[in-house]
Amino acid sequence: MATQNHGSRRHSGAGRLLAGAVLIFSLVALVTDEARACWTSLLTECFSRPATQWPWAGPAGSGAQWRHSPNDPMLHWGIQAQYYDQRICATDQQAAWIIGDPTTEDPRYDGYAPNLDTYMTYGPINLSNVVAANVLFFLYCRSEPSHDSVYWGAATASGLTAANMQVSGSFYGRMQSIDFQEYTMDLSNLRNYTTHDSVSMIGEPAVFIFFRFKADGNSNPPPPTGDVGAFVDEVIIAVDDGGIDLRAGSLNLLRPDSSDFPTTPQLGDTVWASFDWSTCDGGVLEYPEFRVTGTVTTSTQTLVVLDTVMTGVQPNTRYRFFTNTWVNETPDDYCVRVKLDTLGEVGETSEINNQSYQCYYIPAPNPAPVFTWVAPATDTLLADTIAMIRWICTDPDEIAHVSLYYDQDQFGCVGVNLPGGVNREEHDGPDSLAWDVHTLPQFRTLYVFANVVDEQNQFCTYGPYPVVIDHPNAVGERRDGLPAEFALEQNYPNPFNPSTEIRYSVAAAGAVKLRVFDIQGRDVATLVDEAHAPGNYRVQFDGSALASGIYLYQLTAPATTLTRKMVLMK
Repeated sequence: MATQNHGSRRHSGAGRLLAGAVLIFSLVALVTDEARACWTSLLTECFSRPATQWPWAGPAGSGAQWRHSPNDPMLHWGIQAQYYDQRICATDQQAAWIIGDPTTEDPRYDGYAPNLDTYMTYGPINLSNVVAANVLFFLYCRSEPSHDSVYWGAATASGLTAANMQVSGSFYGRMQSIDFQEYTMDLSNLRNYTTHDSVSMIGEPAVFIFFRFKADGNSNPPPPTGDVGAFVDEVIIAVDDGGIDLRAGSLNLLRPDSSDFPTTPQLGDTVWASFDWSTCDGGVLEYPEFRVTGTVTTSTQTLVVLDTVMTGVQPNTRYRFFTNTWVNETPDDYCVRVKLDTLGEVGETSEINNQSYQCYYIPAPNPAPVFTWVAPATDTLLADTIAMIRWICTDPDEIAHVSLYYDQDQFGCVGVNLPGGVNREEHDGPDSLAWDVHTLPQFRTLYVFANVVDEQNQFCTYGPYPVVIDHPNAVGERRDGLPAEFALEQNYPNPFNPSTEIRYSVAAAGAVKLRVFDIQGRDVATLVDEAHAPGNYRVQFDGSALASGIYLYQLTAPATTLTRKMVLMK
């Protein structure tokens, strides 16, 4: 039994259509699994209500309800929610089950009496005007291995007797699997409980489906070693009225290469759509001729993207259309809609499932924020303990956010965040940050950059001049003229092509190694690997054999490792 699939109904936006687009149409008949669009679901029962509310009503207006016998206080059908973790219905983990003590809600600590004979029914269901009716359900039986039994079927009254019980199937004993098993009742193919004659419920005005549990006369050990009972869940009742039906399926927006859009289409995108639909498996041998149309509507116009006449449509078949293309040229709301049997030429059982649509929204372009550096903007900023970083950021349409970082060069937008400088909200005017630099090494040259983000834009901008750490009382060199500390200078030129010079200082004698790595950390060159005396050094690096990109060069000396970035740009 197939369930009905509703068309996709997402909301988003669109731009202006490309008038005069050439019609592109394709039809693919997909004769795959059954497309039983004529089946109507009358009930999907997950037993999510408390057993104390029995009997409870079925869908509004159906007049049907659940009943169980015997009634209180001998309650033998209840609702459990604690024994099994398996979720049959998507909404809950409950199921109807045979119980002896309605207060436990846990069959592991429950039990039922010998010779128990109990049942539950649902109805009445009117089958007088249908050609087929099925009941799908899930059963799990953990009763005595050889004697206790479960029957299911239909009757013409809510109270069961041997004469009116028309049985669809049964199960004896204990299921070896720990999972629910799926079963289907065909209400047109039953057998009488007493005479075993073949019986059909099709055409009956009042039908009750039933589940009957019958225990033998043995006294069984208590759970968990003995009987646990039987469980029923997700009862689905569906009927086929024998009419014909056209069933709209999913409508998907596509790129020109026929791939799906991973996100909402953007301004300027060219779009077309695929549309799936199906016919049911009964009613006629061939559908009459009918028309299919597709439109894309904005606030200013409607463009026809599909208009065709269908002939020779077969029952139990799936089809697919492709519309013509349109372009999101201006911001607007767009709604794409495809409708089967546009002129009502097919006399269908249901006319409410003949179309699918999908809408989307393309907003007006959002100007990027305007960011201007104030300091450092005209010259190098010398900083002893505090570096005042100043800027102006404006974003008239919304609120942008600014995050500030420092880097050893002006490339890559990768660095260390300035304390207090992350995710600062702009105010359409001047702003500043006092950067505490008193712990940074003497003569360090650093470049400040800002990452600016709003709802639709993101960019990075470096300050045009660096910040140089200048502590007036710091010792730069020893009296003997040798370096006071190990240092690795920025290569020059940078970017370079194909060679550049790297300078470094060694404060204590020992082994020194200078290596170059690519951005993935792979060693691409060793420039120096030998013992050094204290002093200042320089070395040339030739990148002729390397690809353009960002590279790291690293100085390793006694108790010191320093790393900087450089850019090879061919």
